[in-house]
Amino acid sequence: MIALYSYEFGENTLNLDKLPANQDKSFYRRVDEIYRNKVFPYKKIENQKYRFCFFTMKDNLFIIRQEKENSRQDVISNKFKDGGMILPPIYFDDDYLYNSVEPDWLELMLKSEMMTRENQEIMTTVKYDDNPIIIKYRLK
Repeated sequence: MIALYSYEFGENTLNLDKLPANQDKSFYRRVDEIYRNKVFPYKKIENQKYRFCFFTMKDNLFIIRQEKENSRQDVISNKFKDGGMILPPIYFDDDYLYNSVEPDWLELMLKSEMMTRENQEIMTTVKYDDNPIIIKYRLK
């Protein structure tokens, strides 16, 4: 297998080749918990313009966004407490990431200052027992 790209986090890099072999499936499901101080990538996606890597490190969530055209990279802190949390998308295209969110998670997922006034007004009408809401994040 040939790697198309990789990220190096120095001593915080989790080397999957060094994980113990032949463990119960539950062990591998808990890798993030066991290796909490290491970087654990859990989703990589790409479109025509960007590569994204969603990862955890020391109980925090981050996103690496790399522009394909010039290889410029940004690391985005992705914390619930900051609002505007971006979970790995359920769908993406060249201009947007899409997610489905339960109504009671909206305040964690959205920053009102990043929304249009029209969408801010719509959000005030959402009730706890409404259906999940599709959030569309514009890439820029």
